[in-house]
Amino acid sequence: IIGFRPQLSTQDAMLQLKHHVLDGKTRGTKAILGLDLESAFDRIAHSAILHQISRRNLGVRTYNYVKDFLTDRRAVLVAGDLQLEEQTLGSTGTPQGSVISPTLFNLVMIGLAEKLQELKDVGHTIYADDITLWVHKGSDGHIETALQLAIETIEEYLEGTGLRCSPKKSELLLYRPTQRGRPPGSGRNAATTKREYEEIRLRTRNGTTIPIVHTIRVLGMIIEANGVNGETITKLKHKTANAMRILKRVTSRRNGMREESLTRLIHPFFISHIAYVAAFHNWYKGEEAKINVLIRRVYKIALGLPESTSTHRLLQLGLHNTLSEIAEAQRTSQLERLAGTTAGRQIMESLGIRYHAQQGQKVAIPNAIRQTLRVDPIPRNVHPEHNRGRRVARARALLHSHGDDTGTRFVDAAEYAERSRFAIAVVDSCGKTRITSSVACERAEEAEEAAVALALTDPTCTVLLCDSRQTVRNFAKGWISQRAAQVLRNRQVQQEVEFQSRIQWFPAHMGEVSRTYRNRNETAHAKARELANRAGDRRPWNSTKDCLTSYNEITKAFCLARRTFPPPSDKLDRAHAVALRQLQTLTYPNPELYHRLSPGTYPTNICKVCHANVATLTHMLWDCDKNLHGANSGTLPPRLAAALRSPSLGDQLWAVQQAREATARQRLDVPTWET
Repeated sequence: IIGFRPQLSTQDAMLQLKHHVLDGKTRGTKAILGLDLESAFDRIAHSAILHQISRRNLGVRTYNYVKDFLTDRRAVLVAGDLQLEEQTLGSTGTPQGSVISPTLFNLVMIGLAEKLQELKDVGHTIYADDITLWVHKGSDGHIETALQLAIETIEEYLEGTGLRCSPKKSELLLYRPTQRGRPPGSGRNAATTKREYEEIRLRTRNGTTIPIVHTIRVLGMIIEANGVNGETITKLKHKTANAMRILKRVTSRRNGMREESLTRLIHPFFISHIAYVAAFHNWYKGEEAKINVLIRRVYKIALGLPESTSTHRLLQLGLHNTLSEIAEAQRTSQLERLAGTTAGRQIMESLGIRYHAQQGQKVAIPNAIRQTLRVDPIPRNVHPEHNRGRRVARARALLHSHGDDTGTRFVDAAEYAERSRFAIAVVDSCGKTRITSSVACERAEEAEEAAVALALTDPTCTVLLCDSRQTVRNFAKGWISQRAAQVLRNRQVQQEVEFQSRIQWFPAHMGEVSRTYRNRNETAHAKARELANRAGDRRPWNSTKDCLTSYNEITKAFCLARRTFPPPSDKLDRAHAVALRQLQTLTYPNPELYHRLSPGTYPTNICKVCHANVATLTHMLWDCDKNLHGANSGTLPPRLAAALRSPSLGDQLWAVQQAREATARQRLDVPTWET
């Protein structure tokens, strides 16, 4: 069961379908069956819910609470001035919108999941009233037998629960992707067409045949029988058109919302639809190219750029991600989320994904100890290269908050020269070394976890600052290395306090950032290096960098890595910002461009200053009357090129003003400039 469970998502069902069905290497048939329960939340019997509570020993208080919640419910229908008499509701249905209704529904469906788990070769996911079954191996006869048995098992279990399958809304998709080469059984004497009675047929108990479809929708993911993704792309084209209409209504090239706000709008109205399914389809190159075109079109509207803008120049703005980057970010963040729960780790284990074990075997922090810890969330946008200012501000704020606290501890670890061993140092807010140790392990992450665990054994430790983001995340999940957990068991637990220690992330390698307080994280780092190099080895020690694991971190890292041109200053209005972006992408209006787009309106592309050369953008911006050689070089003037790469408001205004003066010399009407 995936629906209505913490840290689980519809995408986890898609991940299983991708692994078992879409990524299958065999040419044989694979089947996906989507079973719909008719009016499930309205028909589920109260007796079935109470029976499950009793069966699972949830306690008398829970049983009585749910019983009182479900029974003797009343409702009144009101429409304007018309009001019907109060009606007593029956013994079926859970209140729509109630907080505990999904949990009560899941209680009934748990037993069904256990029954389906016993079936051989049949995969399944249950999300609310949507049951998805699939068989990814075996002959057509085996697939039909296995799925028919699953249907019978489901209908048998649903007896007495008030639930029943809806064959009209249920669908069967036979996944047979188009592949190169001769298909099996296609020899000289093979039948050319498949007889209708040989096709897989599934029926419900009342004899109704479940229809075979060419396209099935599983929790928002569209899967086609032939393995292409045409329907998904068509859907995304509609989303693109809707997003472009919204953008055009709230902005233009002269006024309206500014670039930062527009790019934020793009994510919920368009990019989110791509990110939802990006990692689960097997995209052909042509399909990937089409989606990348859609992404670029939306961003060009937001920036006020023409359709013909160079893709290379658009990428240099560092504003958007490609489909492959979105898919990578989504998949990594999903696996990171799954690694944080027992159910998620079981899903990955069943699929053969070892993401959660790539840093060694982990174990759960004992619950009694975990309740004494409070782990603060790690802030966003703290990349060591692109967000140094935010990191400095974070380090300064933490030092000012905890610099006088005698219970503050800074921890770090450093690797010995012979490898596989690390030195650990724990330093207090005064710079005094509290604990030192060494640990034998293969990975820096394990050593950092051991350092945190060792500091937590100090009963006077109230605030712990660690510069490893992954270590802080692991403690937040309650999932750490065996060695760290062994050390942590020595922690003294005080039952009378809500929590004893607070763990926070501290930016690494910031140097001195405050005039009032010393950066004791640097002290801990130096002490760990000293311990690791005390035998005389003075080689430089490089700390292991934290991996990017969240969707936001990964997508922004891709964008910022290729960003050449800075965004417009927030002091620029819409017209100035559009003009700057057009200069950065070399799409600013010029006679050569106007003549190419509309030769009837602009019959000549000759420069109106020198009357000899074609007035391209670079020619126009050089002021050919003063520097003819530079105007014919095909490059921008050096000072202008530098201004376009400057985040300074003054430089950006100067660049836009230079472009306006050049346009005036060519006697062009530029609609992007507001006089």
